[in-house]
Amino acid sequence: MFFLIYLVIFLLLIVVSWIPSIAAKPVGITNIIPAIWESAKETLDLEHGNGLSIIAMAFLLYALLQSESVQALFASKQKWLQKRKLAAVAIITITTSLLASTLWWADEFIHFYPLIIPFLLSMGFDTFSSLLCLYGGSAVGIIGSIGSQGRQHFFNKIVNPKAKTHFTGSEGRSFSIMVWLILTTILVFFNIWYCNKVQKKPSSLFTNNQAEPVAKAPPFNWRRKLILFLSFFFILISILGSVNWIAEKTGKMTDNVSEKICNEEIKEDYKDLGKVRVTDDTSPKKEGEENKNEMDIAEKTKEKTSAWKKFGKWGHPQIVYWFTIGGIIICLIAKLNIFNTLITTITKTAPIIIAYIFAYTSIVLVGKMKLKVEPNFLPNSRFGVFPVIFAVIFILTFLSISVRSTLVGLMAPTLKSLSANTLAYSITVVHMARMVAEGVSPLNSNLQLSLTATNSSYKKYIKKTWILWLIITVICLVLICLLPFFIDRGSG
Repeated sequence: MFFLIYLVIFLLLIVVSWIPSIAAKPVGITNIIPAIWESAKETLDLEHGNGLSIIAMAFLLYALLQSESVQALFASKQKWLQKRKLAAVAIITITTSLLASTLWWADEFIHFYPLIIPFLLSMGFDTFSSLLCLYGGSAVGIIGSIGSQGRQHFFNKIVNPKAKTHFTGSEGRSFSIMVWLILTTILVFFNIWYCNKVQKKPSSLFTNNQAEPVAKAPPFNWRRKLILFLSFFFILISILGSVNWIAEKTGKMTDNVSEKICNEEIKEDYKDLGKVRVTDDTSPKKEGEENKNEMDIAEKTKEKTSAWKKFGKWGHPQIVYWFTIGGIIICLIAKLNIFNTLITTITKTAPIIIAYIFAYTSIVLVGKMKLKVEPNFLPNSRFGVFPVIFAVIFILTFLSISVRSTLVGLMAPTLKSLSANTLAYSITVVHMARMVAEGVSPLNSNLQLSLTATNSSYKKYIKKTWILWLIITVICLVLICLLPFFIDRGSG
């Protein structure tokens, strides 16, 4: 049904593209397949797409799951956990929200359901509790995103060229922190309330629905302890490797380490550079001096030729390499078949990748249409412009009409005419509206996959969470209406 709905959206976009007053370039049915292939290429691109990083992370997590290390840990600590049930729910929710806010994690949490579901079931909660903790946590975390990586890319690609600005993506961070704190607090209390409401007699991790023992709890031995430690280590390093301020704090230290690690690689890369003198001095060189100058040239090209970027500036390629290494090591320690584990990973992640491809296809089609949209709907008042932007982006995102980039590009000059800070904060509003809408949209692939993982329906999801999302939407609107006061005080 999910993919059928997207096909209907593609057809509607094609019809709209033939209306001269809306689109400058009509597209046809024959453009759908090329757009899907273009989306697949973008999604699976090692440098810019997130498809391969999703697969690599899933490889590590499924190796961890098949090693039964987490199951053994839960079984050994089950009595201790029973006394701290609601605290565990709060910790999972806050951790998920924080990772989503700082690193923009969302679909990554799909792979945690096989770990979290049995954990919460063992404490007497239901499977829907895991959806509230993982999907709910990631949703509110991204709404109040603190990390600037995603917005920095958006500014550089869409906003800065249109409005001739030099925003970094960190503008309005204090406002984002406040949003994150408020929404995460609301979600934590909601999740605790829900879990306390549905709580029943705890069941063993190793029993079936009829409470008949089906397996003996695996021993929590040194091998499984080592696997847990390595899994935590690889995930932690991947997080730290993506945090920009770490690169700034550890600049010289990481340069020295990289120089030693890449030394042999530099020599090999240098062979293709040719011998270039770094001085105009034509005086005779002592033995070894010319070689030193040649190595200086090679060192300057180190960052371009090395596959590993400076720690703190890791992108998708480095994450793929790192998680692949971690998955292989865990498979070897757990005595798992690496090939079979990889096949399982690809099978489990295929729906996620396909969903991403279909979602991105609509963006490609909209880009080919070259929309004729004028930002005449924007009020001239800062107090009115933010709520209008929120409402427009919310409606379009909920309907999965991917014109966010186009609209922002068109609105940028008008918003800048109000003030540079108004333009900067408007991107935060656009982002919040988009993420609030995706939190409840039936076309959100992450939501649909989460519902599948927890054996839930969209109808059940709305029935259980509509009051939560109503509160979140109202809170976001109130905060957005107060944004001009943040601008006036020079906040962020």
